[in-house]
Amino acid sequence: MIIEGKGGSISVQGRRGDIERLKRDVSNTIGDAWNQCARVRRYLASTTAPTFTDARGREVLRLPKYDASGVFYVNPMLHSLGSFEYELPRLKDLGILGDQHTPWPVLVTDLRVIAEMVSSPAELLHYMRWRSSLAIGDTITAVDELDIFGAYLFGRVGRTDVPNDGTLYFGDSTTDFNTYYAGELGRGPAVPKPRKMLGTMFESALRSLAQRRPRGWLESSYAILDLPLTEAAALEGYAYSADIDRDEWTFEIAGQSAIVILGESLEPTAVLLEIARVVPAASRQFIVRQAQGGASVIAAQRRRSPA
Repeated sequence: MIIEGKGGSISVQGRRGDIERLKRDVSNTIGDAWNQCARVRRYLASTTAPTFTDARGREVLRLPKYDASGVFYVNPMLHSLGSFEYELPRLKDLGILGDQHTPWPVLVTDLRVIAEMVSSPAELLHYMRWRSSLAIGDTITAVDELDIFGAYLFGRVGRTDVPNDGTLYFGDSTTDFNTYYAGELGRGPAVPKPRKMLGTMFESALRSLAQRRPRGWLESSYAILDLPLTEAAALEGYAYSADIDRDEWTFEIAGQSAIVILGESLEPTAVLLEIARVVPAASRQFIVRQAQGGASVIAAQRRRSPA
């Protein structure tokens, strides 16, 4: 994740309709920020030990060899440039954004809210990947980053399909955030922090993965975060209600998700081949163990990249 911000605003001439001056103003802020991000990415990939120094040449940061599966450009902005956040296709057409990577320009205040709301680094990355898949400024229209984030938290996460000749508009989703911060400031009743509701079993699994960070923990977290609320609720219901003995297993399908439920004494390795043969293919698969009237996720995987 490469974060780069530039100071600046729209000139008086640009505000009055001078298109060339407006293009230059945006190039000097958003465009230069993304060019700098691209330079940093090229530098990371060009050396075995990327090192960053201050103005006096003193080392302030040394990174391991660049070996990332993806890169995000994050450009915190002030409100004077906020209206250009949702016009990236037009900025690319104007030659302002030349790099192939899709940038994420975001108001610095919205970025703070998002960072405070997410439950783990995995959720922040999952949101960024989902957001980058949206055709914002083309067939999808938004006027507020928190409307998009609210749709992520409270709606169905997945690739957003827009009918031919249609446009999708993100409506207002900021009420919960406003109410929460009003309570924090003593200007209203205190309310819980808004969060992605996935149920006790899956939310506990996300917390555990973020704390332990075993190999592949991000992909496992993404499989959980991909879940629509309806599927998460159905799978948790199956996990708690399945009537099986300690050495038995069963499975259920909900939408595009499959859940395998193991008895308390059954190890997944003992039935992996049987699971692969019997359980239908699904976009997401979870293995859950019943224990003392409860259930816990012991494996989560998906068959496709996050939306």
